[in-house]
Amino acid sequence: MDDQPLANQLLTKDSSSHYSTEETWEEKYDAKKWPRERGKLIRCIIVCNGTTNDSAFQMVCECSGKHKSHAKMDTLQVAKTKRKNTTFSMKTGCLFKLQFKRNKANKWFLEKVVCGSHNHPIPESLLSHAYAGRLTKEEENIVESLTQIRMKPIDIIAHSKERNPQNAYNLDNIYNARKKYKANKWEQRHEMQQLKCLEEMHNYSVFHDDDEKGRIRHILLASSV
Repeated sequence: MDDQPLANQLLTKDSSSHYSTEETWEEKYDAKKWPRERGKLIRCIIVCNGTTNDSAFQMVCECSGKHKSHAKMDTLQVAKTKRKNTTFSMKTGCLFKLQFKRNKANKWFLEKVVCGSHNHPIPESLLSHAYAGRLTKEEENIVESLTQIRMKPIDIIAHSKERNPQNAYNLDNIYNARKKYKANKWEQRHEMQQLKCLEEMHNYSVFHDDDEKGRIRHILLASSV
């Protein structure tokens, strides 16, 4: 790969100094996390490009590479509908790239900023961005704790913004985190299965009537205590 950008590419301001650091990391995960967090500060999404081994890896812009069609070769594509296609690929062949290596002390460090510029406009906000809106493990734990005390999703968002004004997730991310938490807590049981589990756990008496198809129409719960 060439280390320098092509002369005819329209590039943004060079951000190499923003990623300048003498920091080292014991774990590869922490080394990858650092440029991701640094990128978010200037509204850039940095990802691993898959070129990784035990001694080196690269971090690139999410717009790096080119769009690849999933159509089979030598086949004629026929539109399924007459509606105009409004989708597009974010791949612009962006040349932004960071090179990380492992030193003799077995720690990861940023070897060099191969290219610190982008060939596409930087978004004004990362709000609702699919990648930037992912919750960290710590944030998922916070959502779980607040869900346990019955805090509403909109209030969870407000609480999270107070803790970290830079976060870019929205209500959908909170609902998804709550759904994941409940699925793990319920051990993949459905609502009625979970209800049956709870009634047995807390010694409740249950009365219900069904329709002709065996579906529950009414249900009555009574404490046995």
